[in-house]
Amino acid sequence: MRIYPIYACNCSQAMGREQRQLIEDKLCDKVTQVFNQKKLLTLYSFGSGDCYQELSVGVGLAKAGYDVRQIVLVDKKYEYEDQAVSEFSIFFKRLFPNAQVSVYQEETEYFQDIKSSKQEKPDVILCIDADLATHLPTRKETYTKMLESNSSQCILAYHNHVNLSNPDVVSEIEILQGSSA
Repeated sequence: MRIYPIYACNCSQAMGREQRQLIEDKLCDKVTQVFNQKKLLTLYSFGSGDCYQELSVGVGLAKAGYDVRQIVLVDKKYEYEDQAVSEFSIFFKRLFPNAQVSVYQEETEYFQDIKSSKQEKPDVILCIDADLATHLPTRKETYTKMLESNSSQCILAYHNHVNLSNPDVVSEIEILQGSSA
């Protein structure tokens, strides 16, 4: 018998399991509110690391009756290590047998693929366990710009574990809306 480990990153101790569960619950509630008619979703995760949160979110979405067409995982660590993605894919495909798991080392590559219509725009963006204190305004602007061409919307879920002393960025679920060009 083979054991497939899925790890919460080391930062999860700083975040705490209760915080993870809270943001997962808030995210599933918001998905149900925003995408009550659309049941097939595309997920995007920046800084996905060992994919623990992505699997937890997947379980929540499956319980809520959603299916995932694609999950895009972005993390620089995939340049030199992809075991976590392989193991994640096994479990994620049990939840969503038809899901495509795409991997990028840099999010700019993914955005270029969206512009050239090689990839779908995400319905849900995860920025969990990231140091967002200095990057969040830029990320929101980048993600909103990505949505502009067809006035689509998506849900942005973020949690900043690294700089918890910054009261401006802790965790939140937001709806980002692109505007028609």
